[in-house]
Amino acid sequence: MRKNFDDEEIKLFRKVYAEGKAEGEFDIENVDLVADITHYCIKGLEVPYIYGRIAHGMSEEATKPQVAKVVYGALGKINKTF
Repeated sequence: MRKNFDDEEIKLFRKVYAEGKAEGEFDIENVDLVADITHYCIKGLEVPYIYGRIAHGMSEEATKPQVAKVVYGALGKINKTF
């Protein structure tokens, strides 16, 4: 069951990244590879997130800019709005 969910999640990442690349929003050389890496990175965060161990005691306002910096940086896009 989990394998099917993982496959669908990776397909979704690939679709979003391919569209973003086509529109010039992301500077990605290999969409499939970046989708796989993203999936496994997020998968590694699931358990700590579920148990509230990520950014414990911090507000969304405090953490959102850092999350945006990591995500946009990984996709080759600088977001000046955070």
